[in-house]
Amino acid sequence: MTAPPLPYVAVAESFKLPAGMNFRGTSGVAFNSKGNIFVIHRGPMPLMEFDADGHFVRGFGDGMFERSHGLRIDAQDNIWATDVGANIVYKFNPSGRLDMVLGVKGHTGEWHPFGHLRLFHEPNEAVIGPTGDVFVLQGHGKGEPRVLKFDHDATSSRPGAGRGRAVKPGCADQTDRTNVSYRSCPISPGDSPGDSSDFQINAPITAPANGATQNNHS
Repeated sequence: MTAPPLPYVAVAESFKLPAGMNFRGTSGVAFNSKGNIFVIHRGPMPLMEFDADGHFVRGFGDGMFERSHGLRIDAQDNIWATDVGANIVYKFNPSGRLDMVLGVKGHTGEWHPFGHLRLFHEPNEAVIGPTGDVFVLQGHGKGEPRVLKFDHDATSSRPGAGRGRAVKPGCADQTDRTNVSYRSCPISPGDSPGDSSDFQINAPITAPANGATQNNHS
């Protein structure tokens, strides 16, 4: 079956970068409510903002990332970025100020030894649902793949949400269900609805018994 051609063409020199700058390993693109374009990459100024015409607005995030990966912008224009190398999720406010950190840099597993901080292993995407809940997809070949749900203020984590077979979860969006895409994952009949590379999770999520909280940075 031949797919119909898409009515798009590549636009050369779409972004006007600062002199001497270039993208290095781009891994995500997102748009805010003004139509500005955000790019996350693996070089200096790992987070860059451009206006709708591709003119450079600002860059930030130097020294914060080991291996930048996911990028999302929520309805309030907060910027969510993940680091699969440092095992953390960043939330920046619209002005680029760091508002929150989920996870503990350089630590992997379930919970921090002190028991109050949820750890990640290769978090590759953070998605904000319509009620403000935060869904973090983790697993990029090393970490155990799963979807983790946090309350809207990210002060209470609910582990074990949508634990799946995916080797490398790619992206997610959330309406009434959590929609997950994955790659590099052999599947068998019955593994997912339709036995395709996209599936939905509608599993009940229970709060942890220890009333765990996450760290907010102001």
